[in-house]
Amino acid sequence: MTQKEIASTVEDICTSYTIDDIKEAGQMVHVILEENGFTTRTYEIDKITPKQVHFKDDIYFRGLYSKKIDQGHLFNQKLKVGRTSGRGVKTFYISAYALILEKDVEKVKEFFTEEGKKEIQDRINQLQKQLDVLS
Repeated sequence: MTQKEIASTVEDICTSYTIDDIKEAGQMVHVILEENGFTTRTYEIDKITPKQVHFKDDIYFRGLYSKKIDQGHLFNQKLKVGRTSGRGVKTFYISAYALILEKDVEKVKEFFTEEGKKEIQDRINQLQKQLDVLS
């Protein structure tokens, strides 16, 4: 699969889910790219209402801890890799997250890996330009 095919496939992942897909799966997987690699955690679905998906445990999603997530947020996730400032002034790393069905975990990890590499290279290029100015 080419990088372009991977990107288009991943972009379609969250927008292609239906509520029936989620009901049938009975769970969703939270994939997180952090400073030290990938973390995945499976969340069991408690119930589904016309507007929300309720999980058995709290989940950190879109900046909040909650057991329920609006269906609109689940179906309109923008899977992108971003830059994060860490605990110290000199700490910098790439981060990303997605709440997806288990069948898509490897595709999303591959996408995050490739996009993460691009972001890191962009950061290196920016720092090299600054180094060149200072030299």
